[in-house]
Amino acid sequence: MHSTNNEAALHKWLLLACVLYLAFIIYGSLVPLRYVALPLNDAIERFWQIPYLQLGIRSRADWVANILLFVPFAFLLCALSFRPGATAVNLLLAGVIWLFCAALAVSIEFTQLYFPQRTVSINDIIAEATGAMLGIILYCFRGRQLKQFLASLALIRGQASVVTYLLIGYVAIFVLYNLLPLDLTLSPVELYKKWREGRIILLPFSGYRGSAAEIGYAVLSDILLWCPIAVLLYLQQKQAGIRLYSKVLLLALLLEFCQLFVYSRVTDISDVLCALIATWLSVTLLRLWQRNPASNIAGPTAKLTPWLLWPGAIVLYSLLLLMLFWYPFNFNFDWAFINQRLQAAQGKVLLESLYFGTEYRAITALLQKLLAFLPLGVLLALFQRRLSLRWQQHTVQVIGSIYVITLALLCEAMQLALPGKTVDITDTVLQIGGAAAGFGFTVFFANRLQQPDSAVFNHPHAVPPGLSTPLAVTPASALYIKLASHLAVSVLAMFLLSLVPALPYNVRELLSDNISAIPGLCLMLYLLAMPAVLSFNSYARFILWAPLLCLTQSLVIFWLLYATVPTESLHDIVGAPVTTLPRAFELMLRFIGFFSLIQFNCMAALQFIYSRSKIPATILWLGANAVVALFWYLAVVKMAATDNIVELLADGGSLIAITALTAWLMLLFSLAAYLAQQCCAPVHTRWKYLPLLILFVLPLSWWLLQNATESVIVKYQQAYSALQFLLSTDRTQYAAPLQLFMRYSLAFITLLGLLCWFFIPALALRRNVKFSGSRA
Repeated sequence: MHSTNNEAALHKWLLLACVLYLAFIIYGSLVPLRYVALPLNDAIERFWQIPYLQLGIRSRADWVANILLFVPFAFLLCALSFRPGATAVNLLLAGVIWLFCAALAVSIEFTQLYFPQRTVSINDIIAEATGAMLGIILYCFRGRQLKQFLASLALIRGQASVVTYLLIGYVAIFVLYNLLPLDLTLSPVELYKKWREGRIILLPFSGYRGSAAEIGYAVLSDILLWCPIAVLLYLQQKQAGIRLYSKVLLLALLLEFCQLFVYSRVTDISDVLCALIATWLSVTLLRLWQRNPASNIAGPTAKLTPWLLWPGAIVLYSLLLLMLFWYPFNFNFDWAFINQRLQAAQGKVLLESLYFGTEYRAITALLQKLLAFLPLGVLLALFQRRLSLRWQQHTVQVIGSIYVITLALLCEAMQLALPGKTVDITDTVLQIGGAAAGFGFTVFFANRLQQPDSAVFNHPHAVPPGLSTPLAVTPASALYIKLASHLAVSVLAMFLLSLVPALPYNVRELLSDNISAIPGLCLMLYLLAMPAVLSFNSYARFILWAPLLCLTQSLVIFWLLYATVPTESLHDIVGAPVTTLPRAFELMLRFIGFFSLIQFNCMAALQFIYSRSKIPATILWLGANAVVALFWYLAVVKMAATDNIVELLADGGSLIAITALTAWLMLLFSLAAYLAQQCCAPVHTRWKYLPLLILFVLPLSWWLLQNATESVIVKYQQAYSALQFLLSTDRTQYAAPLQLFMRYSLAFITLLGLLCWFFIPALALRRNVKFSGSRA
């Protein structure tokens, strides 16, 4: 039974990987998503006439990329469907899988006719079908061993096992990257042409071009990429002698020899010297560390070490990243120039910048963004592990996530003023993903370093005999699968919601004007609920932390929305900038003031449901709300030079109207948090009261919102109420009172369900962390 459960858990991970990879194939094949309508008959006629292209040397990489694209997909399909020992059934399944992959390749090529920037050819279909066949053959010969390797990852324990797996993984990725784009050649003519073009360099460091800074960056990056191999080999054999240097030298020479037959790659003897320099540098630093380990820090400053060393390292590395991404610092802060680049950046879809150019440059750019931020995630994970208290670890995790997102957005935002830099939301996503990968890998392997190797070698299933390999799947692992599925469903649901005809005009305009608005709003809602993961000893402590949480959260959410939603939508909410301050900065200040009341009540409601003493917590919530509402009144009504919000509030934004609005927000968020809590930890006796609770809250919230908003607005030669303006589907014909209440009821319940949907992951994470802490 245990083996069956572990096999099912492994298949869940493989299924998730297969679905995500299929989505990547389809999306990547249609980027940059410039759709052009075409009659079906014309499309079919064009498809029958697609050419077979004669590929030259330069096009060989594209051919290989299409082959490699379908190899993992076919392999994953085989891993999910093949049965051990059933040869005849597996042969039949192999044929079905190949036909499915071939049909998918044909479908993608046909769909590309509607996206003129994509090249449609028979070559792509043949290459992708060939890749599918290679994936099936690879699984038939090595599929069982690869599944065993993946399954055994959950069983590794101790330094020797961790170092071995890290070394295998890093060397495999490193070698594959150095052989990309696999445009292989054995032709003496092509090899001679490569020599004549200066891509075979035998004189060390003579092939570098550019300024001193660019040459230094190239050499340093080559050295740093070899350092992990040297470090892992040193840790594996416990000593640094001629054997270590020989292994590194042999690997470097072998790579350069193989690169000789990759037409587009440069074979440079300098890389061999960089590998040896990296080995010497790594060994020297490791020996110094072993002589003076950090654990020897003693005295009264030992407790302060985590609070001084790791944050300092994080800040220093962040400054290094900013210098790297902002070089050569030739900023141009002319607003016309920045606005032009901003409009161009907002028009790009995810991965679009990687589409233009060669496959090798795309992979290089992708790895640069991932690897640049990966050490930041490692430092955050090490900082978290140095802390002893659970609440400290959770605080570092949440604040660290906000810090990484802010840093990534700042890197891209400032590049708007740097001529020659490409600004794309893809870079931000990759940078955040790199930090997340560094954090996750560090936590994963650090936990396994704490147990001796005997835990693996003495395990009865340490070397799995077959497909029934035990795979330890923790509750956290299952939770991560659910979170990924939750995000996918959220984006899909938001997209379907944007197509509803009864949607209010302003909301429909926000969701449909920009393709990046939907994922941006989904991420905003996740960030809005994320502070619920934090656990405070008392509600009063949360109130003390609330200003800092609100400030950091509003900064991250603003730059997220600024990068994903149309700027006009932000102007509709907080007004267009009118002062002499930089436009983005003024817009940010307006947003912080406007968003403060919303985010505080959201945080307060999520913390309120876990408070032990409800009456003191209610008093604290009301008292803090009075301060926040007063700040909101001063920032939005009195100080802001816009009437976009004020004209919708009763009496031009009176204190009574703001009090009613605050009460409405308290009601909305507290009910959504309560529903989310019931979904995460249901109490069956309470479910029957939920419909009655909603029926009671609905008219109360309607009454509060009516008192908060203006009943008569005269504008555009029409008279209407604020609720009619917000809830009507068409500005030329506003809803009648009864219809308006029905629309409000539907909108309130939808908003309640939407908030509850996004609150559930945060509460589930909090529950999972609390459960893990109690077991520890």
